Amino acid sequence: MQQNENINEEENLESQLEQLHLETNSIPSTYLRERTVFIEYKYLHRNVPGGVYVIPSRTSLFNWIGVIFVRSGYYQDAIFKFELTFGENYPSEIAQLRFISPVFHPLIGIDGSIKIPKNYFQQISSRIFSWHIIKYAKYLLYNRIRTGYILNHEAADLTKKNKIEFINRVKQCIDKSIEDMYKLPYDCQFQFSLASPEHNLLFEKLAINQ
Repeated sequence: MQQNENINEEENLESQLEQLHLETNSIPSTYLRERTVFIEYKYLHRNVPGGVYVIPSRTSLFNWIGVIFVRSGYYQDAIFKFELTFGENYPSEIAQLRFISPVFHPLIGIDGSIKIPKNYFQQISSRIFSWHIIKYAKYLLYNRIRTGYILNHEAADLTKKNKIEFINRVKQCIDKSIEDMYKLPYDCQFQFSLASPEHNLLFEKLAINQ
């Protein structure tokens, strides 16, 4: 049922964008990019996967900052930040996602880049929206590491030759992500803050009552 609702919503969004493109055929491309990104963000909150939060940066509508709270798997408890960039050729070309936090993963580059395989796109009936890219990034962190575009060969080799060392390196990047939780990009609108004594007292009371 939920899947059908998502498909209908994506078809509706696709129709809106097609109409926008027809209406703005003779208008500068910057306006088209802005309107397309604005419409896509409007639909994002209903399609973004759980445990993921995304918001445009303070300085540009074409650069979104996000965070993934990982709840299970190799990367459990990690708090990974990422950025989603809509380039000059958007919407003809899809947005690009890059992890800001260091992530030791065979399919994630040292620079945080990812490369989405073509067969992932084949499962999507509509055009590729931002939440499809975000879902793939989350998928990498939750699922067993299988074949794909190897972007970190050291990590890939360790998964085959030294699993214990691989897990140790993963643990290091988890710890680093938690340590850097409050270090945000200068143009990020997220605000993480330490819990106050009042909050800690409330959490203790809630824990006792469970």
